[in-house]
Amino acid sequence: MNMAKVLITTEMFPEALDRLRRAGHRVEVPQQGRLSREGILARIGEVEALICLLSDRVDEGLLSAAPRLRVVANL
Repeated sequence: MNMAKVLITTEMFPEALDRLRRAGHRVEVPQQGRLSREGILARIGEVEALICLLSDRVDEGLLSAAPRLRVVANL
């Protein structure tokens, strides 16, 4: 199984997190609230997947900082 490191920019239902973890993915999610743009940029270089809010700006700057990123999903 090819495990991906997944960055989630906001709190998420525990059931959804459990499902990702049971599938073998390593999940990074804030304990409370949501990540700032700076927080996302500080972590994005290490992840293969990003689950973010529609209000999180996914632009050229973010994508340039994410050489391993393979998928982006919006909530």
